[in-house]
Amino acid sequence: MPETAPQTPHTLYIFIDESGNFDFTPKGTKHYVVNAFTTFQPVSQREELVRYRYELLREGYDQEFFHAAEDQQFVRDEVFRLLGRLRDTYEVHTVWVQKNKAHPSLYRETYQKRGRTITRNTGLELCLCCAIFLTVNLEQLIEL
Repeated sequence: MPETAPQTPHTLYIFIDESGNFDFTPKGTKHYVVNAFTTFQPVSQREELVRYRYELLREGYDQEFFHAAEDQQFVRDEVFRLLGRLRDTYEVHTVWVQKNKAHPSLYRETYQKRGRTITRNTGLELCLCCAIFLTVNLEQLIEL
């Protein structure tokens, strides 16, 4: 009976970033967003991003890393163009919360201290809900 090649395990790489804050007053951000960029091929097209970073450095731009909220528009455009070339090698999972529609139980914590009732906005439950949602979606991806 011929031997079959051993199955190599697939490693899922997950890059997570969030945007927004846990301030639920009118001064806070309107949304809280968590993104998970997932791939089994983390180095696919990596050389193109590294080449672009060095090209920017040569042109006098101090580009230590790429960050959409901080990069100039022309840098973001090129990074998105390069990421678009990855095609079917990644998935993005997003939890997007419109904070003014979140139930107070997801961000308000009430407890007793020295005989007084204290209520504060923490966002902890909201954060846990986002984490659970992403975990369930990513577990489905791992099963593939």
